[in-house]
Amino acid sequence: MMIALFLNRIPCIFKSLLNVNCPTCGMTRAFLSLLEGNLLKALSHNILCIPCLIFFIYYISITLISIIKKDDNPLI
Repeated sequence: MMIALFLNRIPCIFKSLLNVNCPTCGMTRAFLSLLEGNLLKALSHNILCIPCLIFFIYYISITLISIIKKDDNPLI
């Protein structure tokens, strides 16, 4: 709990320097909205949540397949 409170107070360097939201702002809220099944709310938080989710599902799938096949280099 204390770590979360500490990390919540660290300012975003991207926003501090450029005065715009960074590409990952709202990503946690977007993923939580996706888990709740609310796609429109997730897209309103951060539109990049869908491509990130697709990438994570793909990467996890490839990794699990390589573990099952006992392949040393799954991405080649």
